[in-house]
Amino acid sequence: MVICIIAVMNVKRLTLAIGMQGILIAAYAQDSCDQQLVRHGEWKETAGTQWNLELKSSGKGSLFYYGARHADEPADPQFAEISAHFDRVKPTVVFYEGPDRGIAATGPETITRFGESGYIRFLASRAGIRSMPLEPAFPDTYGYLISRYPQEQVDIYMLSKEAMRLRTRKDYTREQIVAEIGGMLKAVGKMLGRETAIGSVEALDQAFTKYWGNKLQWWEAPQDWFDPHKQSSETGGIFTNEINALSSDFRDVHMYRVLAEQVNRGERVMAVVGRNHVPLQAPALKCAIK
Repeated sequence: MVICIIAVMNVKRLTLAIGMQGILIAAYAQDSCDQQLVRHGEWKETAGTQWNLELKSSGKGSLFYYGARHADEPADPQFAEISAHFDRVKPTVVFYEGPDRGIAATGPETITRFGESGYIRFLASRAGIRSMPLEPAFPDTYGYLISRYPQEQVDIYMLSKEAMRLRTRKDYTREQIVAEIGGMLKAVGKMLGRETAIGSVEALDQAFTKYWGNKLQWWEAPQDWFDPHKQSSETGGIFTNEINALSSDFRDVHMYRVLAEQVNRGERVMAVVGRNHVPLQAPALKCAIK
């Protein structure tokens, strides 16, 4: 999945270690269950991969974790599956991936505009239950990434990945993408309370050209560049695949801990997430849910 930069400032932060300049930096291996997480760069899909996970605690808590394909077509069968599981599980709280971009008046319209993340929020709203983000706070994720990679490279990754999402999932034109990214750059600085390495679309043009020349523009970055299970050396991303894998690993720590905490409290939890996260988090969830 994507670094989320909208409507995440109120998310409870996952504080694992304090890094340079007061930015929170995550550290792995904080407890034995963290050790059970499978890293994205080390995982391979098999014929037996399970995309959904269902667990119960020793008390009243339970988890149904649905691994979704990122889609925004209401006729996609997975949306009927999500609805059926929601009715069966009768969750007391749901969790979604990415930022809260809202919901629409109907289920189909919500799917078209906001995909599976919006749809689970729609179902929760209709049932009158809480919906909560699975994401760590953006400043934490950003701080962690720039502790491992140059800030300019992290900015290129973050901005070109969002441009790719808008191009491939929303069919945005170049002009629409440029407008969205311009607005995003303003929002990021406010969220972080600090300057980013890239502060304008013009600066992004220049930084991208420095690494990739004139072969393509930043808003044309291929989807393969952001696959955490591939190497940049094979996709041409130079550093994008590795940064995405690092971001996904960081998010997995937060996701499984949040879910396990709620289940162990006795909540009936349903969560919908990009499907690769489920098998990678499954061993840690089995460890943490008591």
